Amino acid sequence: MLINAVILFLRDALPVLVLISILAAIIYRHSDSTLWLTKGLALGLLGLIIQASFINPISDWFDGFGFEMITTLSHLLVYCALLGFILCRNENRMKLAVVIVALLITTSGTNVYIYLNGFWSDPHALDALLVGTALGLGISLSLAVLLYYALRSELIDSVPQLPMIVLSLAAARQVTEAVYFLIQADWLQASTPLWNTSAILSDSSEFGHLFNALTGYEASPSTIQVVFHLIALGSPLLLIYKTRHVNLKEVTS
Repeated sequence: MLINAVILFLRDALPVLVLISILAAIIYRHSDSTLWLTKGLALGLLGLIIQASFINPISDWFDGFGFEMITTLSHLLVYCALLGFILCRNENRMKLAVVIVALLITTSGTNVYIYLNGFWSDPHALDALLVGTALGLGISLSLAVLLYYALRSELIDSVPQLPMIVLSLAAARQVTEAVYFLIQADWLQASTPLWNTSAILSDSSEFGHLFNALTGYEASPSTIQVVFHLIALGSPLLLIYKTRHVNLKEVTS
């Protein structure tokens, strides 16, 4: 139970905290306001409560794959919002960050709620559940904080586009997750894995979860997952290149 709770938070909470830390590192280069984060967390908790309250009827949609489809839609909306975040500046970025955080908290929070709710009433599992939750959340927060300060360090100033590139990797992960849930719902056909790097970096290891949170890493991805991931990664990188090119023209003109 303890290990399962730790893995749950590394799988569901870590990607959310990592993405929030990347957004914060980028936003705080131009503004020290935390209002966007407060709003995002508040709306996310509201969305979590609403979605968790109706989880049973939602799950019955789409021939029993309602939750998978709602989760897929949420990941795709987050991806689109991240593309907008890359294109926009300052105030508009903060508005999009609110939407991103709210969607992430609603989706991943519901997964955590479903798991915890199933064991909360079991007195024999409660102690292990609480310890596992504390450990998993502590590890996730620690990694997210380290990433935040790494992206705000003076070394990054020499490569100003690096935070945006890291954001692009996290954005591509949203599409990879959407594809995974579409495969789960039989809307997409899974194929034979292109490779298997489990011997080098297992999905279930701590670093495996971290790389998954950052990039959508899968030890044995199928062809369709790789194709969608590359397309999803290429789009924000192209936007970053074009935005930088336009900014350089404005500076030199």
